[in-house]
Amino acid sequence: MSNAASDSACYHCGNPVPAGAPWTITLDEHTHPLCCPGCEAVAHAIVDGGLASYYRYRTELPERPDERQAAKADTWS
Repeated sequence: MSNAASDSACYHCGNPVPAGAPWTITLDEHTHPLCCPGCEAVAHAIVDGGLASYYRYRTELPERPDERQAAKADTWS
């Protein structure tokens, strides 16, 4: 698999999907690309759990955690 980015964005998180990435989710008979096995697992859990409406009705991508906040969390662990 190549590390070069393709023109598509991950259907779950919006990150670039690596060229040749094998991860996908099918929703309403359309297959959508995913960027990594983590997004694939979460997307399948959402859809398989009966919550596909999350993808149908969302108006924006999920907010990404601020890296500075993640560093603070490490301090408190």
